[in-house]
Amino acid sequence: MLYLFLGNAVVGLFILLSIPMQDKLSNGQYIFLIAFSLLLDFLPTLGYFLGRRLSNNAKIHWETLLFLGAVVGLISQVILPELGFGISEESSLWYVSAILFFAVAFVSPNFEKWRVKSA
Repeated sequence: MLYLFLGNAVVGLFILLSIPMQDKLSNGQYIFLIAFSLLLDFLPTLGYFLGRRLSNNAKIHWETLLFLGAVVGLISQVILPELGFGISEESSLWYVSAILFFAVAFVSPNFEKWRVKSA
């Protein structure tokens, strides 16, 4: 669960750090913004936690979870907003991440054939 969160959070932090620093926000406000973003990135991982409780599959390797977390982050934080989903101020795409993390819990370890196993 931690690695999915880290993969998702890295995408969110890159987005936040790409915002140019202006005199409108103080350093404390930027720190609060980053901390709040990390909290919001953690909430969708509860979907993975629920899926792991319901799934009978073996756990997949942490590298795969980190990769899938970054992929879910790219889909929910970059691709879907670019396509126009979640444009209104009231909408949030956290549920998309939660659904995708729930689906990741059911991924079979056979998915890891792409990963190079160290000797």
